[in-house]
Amino acid sequence: MNLLYHFPLRRFKIKNQSMEPFLKDGDTILVMKYFFLKPKVGDTIIFNHTTFSEREKAKPTDQSLRKFTPPHIFAKRITKILDNKFWVEGDNKKLSYDSRKFGYINKKSILGKVICKI
Repeated sequence: MNLLYHFPLRRFKIKNQSMEPFLKDGDTILVMKYFFLKPKVGDTIIFNHTTFSEREKAKPTDQSLRKFTPPHIFAKRITKILDNKFWVEGDNKKLSYDSRKFGYINKKSILGKVICKI
């Protein structure tokens, strides 16, 4: 049995600028798994999003889009909760790929809540 799998904290590295200035590209964060906590508006969370690949939607001439390969892990802030679905947005509106583009996420997609930068 892998004890680290059952440990309630996980470490992640931020790989984009969508949550600046709060979280910067290259920051390392500590995340509490959500089965220990109830998600609420204002929480910064880490979640999987597998319904999207910009590679599939990009035009062949559009080189500006990132090439995500599902599943992709995102860090965003919960701004609304509706029927156990969560609207998430990045703090950096210009660079954030978030619910304004892909809609609400399900609770089962949430990996945990950011509790600190390390």
